Amino acid sequence: GAVRGHLLDQFSMSEVTGGDDVALLRVATTDDADQESYVTVLGPDNDRLAEVGQVGGLGEGEQIYSVRFVGEIGYVVTFRQTDPLYTVDLSDPTAPSVAGELELLGYSAYLHPIGDDLLLGVGQDATAGGQTTGTQLSLFDVSDPADPQRLQQVSIPGASSAAEYDH
Repeated sequence: GAVRGHLLDQFSMSEVTGGDDVALLRVATTDDADQESYVTVLGPDNDRLAEVGQVGGLGEGEQIYSVRFVGEIGYVVTFRQTDPLYTVDLSDPTAPSVAGELELLGYSAYLHPIGDDLLLGVGQDATAGGQTTGTQLSLFDVSDPADPQRLQQVSIPGASSAAEYDH
């Protein structure tokens, strides 16, 4: 199988069992050529993987900085100047869709689920112009995928965290 663009890291792919106990592969990619990111669902088609569904338009003009798939929801962070945290509804693999979006300054380079309704983001705070200023920890309430909210934020000016590139 093939998808457009490139993967960020191991969290950019997730296997899940779909209807009729069919294994599906969910993949988040950024295509530098069209400066757009996608979540694509692949399923078996004879001896190859074929596209089952796809949603694009994530962070147009930006690239993916972190991804996490949790159950039927995908969380995708893109960045250039701001950090859109997208929640992607994957409940219907043939029609994935953006359920919600939260725009913030900076970005989360690592996302970690905490229970069913919270997500921890570790990354960099940034100015409105996209200049990074130091480590940022964010706690997100994702109980309503259509309306993700940041509950808490801690910034550490001038700092960086290894968790941004090594979970």
